[in-house]
Amino acid sequence: MTRGVFLLEPDEFGVLTVIRVEALIALARCERCGSRTRVLPSDILPRKLYSLAVIEFQLAAYTEGGLSLRVVAVRLYGERTPAHTTIYVWSEGMGAHLLGRAAGELAEADPHTALVQETEARCPAARDVPVPAVDARRYRAKARRERLSAVARLLVVAGLATGVSSPCALASWCALALGWGLTSPILFRTGLSSTRPEQVGRPSRARSPPK
Repeated sequence: MTRGVFLLEPDEFGVLTVIRVEALIALARCERCGSRTRVLPSDILPRKLYSLAVIEFQLAAYTEGGLSLRVVAVRLYGERTPAHTTIYVWSEGMGAHLLGRAAGELAEADPHTALVQETEARCPAARDVPVPAVDARRYRAKARRERLSAVARLLVVAGLATGVSSPCALASWCALALGWGLTSPILFRTGLSSTRPEQVGRPSRARSPPK
């Protein structure tokens, strides 16, 4: 079977660009129950149109720098780039998953603690990665700050654990974790109902368009 997915690839000038491909997805059959399930590549998440590289590229730009969501959203070129609201719900869902919050969990996902334990057993230095500070203009609630800090730390640990730089560290980490016996090491819920996206330098009276 095939599935449309958006990947991050350099164009002829070396500029990272979002491209759409029809990926050929394998089907596996369980010898015990006879059921069939899709076997996705390590850089593609269930229910996500964008690859892990696209997600990492945008979240890294937002959590590590001083760019607003809207500015981050227009940094990529291509057929269909993620909107600023999409980047926001990625940060919310991933952050909630990393903190073990039910709002970010999916039934088929491995708990983040499993990935942490497996990673620290092989890369003890991951234990010492501090929680990065988050620009105070990015949040209005402590819970939002905690989610953003968790995402920022995850990206640092991904690079440390794999030796791979962004935007390929998460996909490489996921591939390693699959070899360690995890089944869905980086999987999180999106579309969370929460406060509107905060924008760096944006007047407090401004409102985002309805989603």
